Amino acid sequence: MKTEPGRDRQANWSGMDPTDEQLVQAAARGDRGAYAQFVNRHCAALLRFCLVRAPDAYAAEDAAQEALMRLFSQVRSGKVPGQPLAYLLGVARLCCHEQRRESLRRPAELAGEEPDPDVAHPWAAVELRELLDALSDDERTLIYMKHTEGLKCREIAERLGKPLGTVTAAMARTYAKLRGIAGIGEQD
Repeated sequence: MKTEPGRDRQANWSGMDPTDEQLVQAAARGDRGAYAQFVNRHCAALLRFCLVRAPDAYAAEDAAQEALMRLFSQVRSGKVPGQPLAYLLGVARLCCHEQRRESLRRPAELAGEEPDPDVAHPWAAVELRELLDALSDDERTLIYMKHTEGLKCREIAERLGKPLGTVTAAMARTYAKLRGIAGIGEQD
């Protein structure tokens, strides 16, 4: 069956929920609806992922959008990643890193601005980011799942496939490590 020029080819999933790989492959064949479905499926989590890593909310939105555009560009050129979500998060991490680097080049601009009382001081975000950077990937994942996704320890344990006691002990160690790095609770 031929499609009209300029019309998107639509995949027929016949009631099945397609995998990310299937959606991205369909997008590579010209199905824009498949890419939109992939984006809708992961957009909120991608933005939360970027909010943890970018210097501010605007930069996080820019980084998330840039990551989606880079993935779309790859897909349209026929280079379909085997694990699209992993690829997307890797690109998002790089985009956030670029945003952070750019924000550090502009500290003089921040000095001339009046602080907004409803927004935390910009350096507080940098300090928090430095604390998070001192953690291992596993520790950052726990903090992300607990405080960004809002999951309870039981839900984190289920997602990670680990016993609840292991997760709560790891959370306690991570919090203690953060307090130690930040110098909170030290006796003079």
